[in-house]
Amino acid sequence: MKRLIVNATYLRGANLDWDKGPLLIEDGVLKTIGINECEKLMSEADEVIDANGWIGIPAFADLHVHFREPGFEVKETLETGLMAAAKGGFTLVAAMPNTKPPLDSCERIEALMAKAKKLSPVEFLQFSAVTLEQKGDTVVDVEGMAARNIKLFSEDGREVQSPERFKEALIRVEQAGGLVVTHCEDHDLTAQYKDGPYPPEGEWNMVKRDIQLAAETNTRLHLAHLSTRESIELVRSAKAEGIKVTSEVAPHHLLLDSDRVSFSTAFYKVNPPLRNARHIAALIEGIKDGTVDMIASDHAPHEIESKHCPYGVGSYGFSSLEYSFSAAHTALRANGISLRTLVKLMSFAPRTLIGREENVIENQRPADLVFVNLDEKLTVQEGDIVSKGKNCPYIGHELTGAVKCLILGDQILYRSGEENVG
Repeated sequence: MKRLIVNATYLRGANLDWDKGPLLIEDGVLKTIGINECEKLMSEADEVIDANGWIGIPAFADLHVHFREPGFEVKETLETGLMAAAKGGFTLVAAMPNTKPPLDSCERIEALMAKAKKLSPVEFLQFSAVTLEQKGDTVVDVEGMAARNIKLFSEDGREVQSPERFKEALIRVEQAGGLVVTHCEDHDLTAQYKDGPYPPEGEWNMVKRDIQLAAETNTRLHLAHLSTRESIELVRSAKAEGIKVTSEVAPHHLLLDSDRVSFSTAFYKVNPPLRNARHIAALIEGIKDGTVDMIASDHAPHEIESKHCPYGVGSYGFSSLEYSFSAAHTALRANGISLRTLVKLMSFAPRTLIGREENVIENQRPADLVFVNLDEKLTVQEGDIVSKGKNCPYIGHELTGAVKCLILGDQILYRSGEENVG
């Protein structure tokens, strides 16, 4: 299979240097070629793609999605989740374990990963719960899972409330070469807020606790979807002290100001809540100074009926994978943050965190890239969403920057304007 890409502009290599020129993908391998060679190949290529106006960048990875299978297939399935990932420009995703039953055993996790492999070329990783049935009492068989290359652990929204149990998990996961990702929430406090967003300390109380436990145990810790200024300040200080902590933010926490949306229904209900401009500015500053390591979607699809209802009875979460890049690019561009930085946050950093090689665009490397139009403006419509979850917070919002074509190996996983993705 020979696929020729003409009029290509792209970010090359690990340094993300701007480059131009035709690209050839032959049997899944990317080759940089000259104009003369390009002209010779025009007639023999199986397909010619004109990338005029697009920018080629390393395809995205997301270590924080919810695909709802097993148990909540009415919200999302592996198939529709992987389709949404491809449309969003992602070739690697990792799903949280808050399913029914929770994913807390090798057998369940391996079965799900095997199923995903048959559905899509998008690489699918599955987190294990930290404790059995996510009850917070007994840490899962970390060592047995690690022996079978399952090394990502999270209690997701449940959080491990017991400091002793969380310390045990941190130590065992560290010894097994894995990673704990924590959703920082003080449930004693947040339980008091049912009919509206809970205050910032509902997050940063647990950020502080979890960082302290990571320092005591000298273990790695990754903090999911930070949303507050205080959380960013805590992470910044921890990094300065040499504590092995990394952090992520979600595009919706960068783009959507809580003072500019309505909480009369559950449509903008998410966990942690949207915050105001003061906190958004802190997240942006955290990206600029390296406190924030990556961007992850926290893709959380739900039935739309559970969002168009009173806040107190609605579901937490947004369906967002398909427009993660567009939302993040809109927010970062408005704050003078470069495309290179976005690629590091959405492509390189997630892979590096879990020990994967960066998917650079370079001669003789496997093709793993996405073409985007940085200037294209789009207004998100519910009918455009391929995820089963139509609870996308960007519906009706104008975003700048669109995914145009996703290529992995010798396959096009998504092309703008075509029905079939994944």
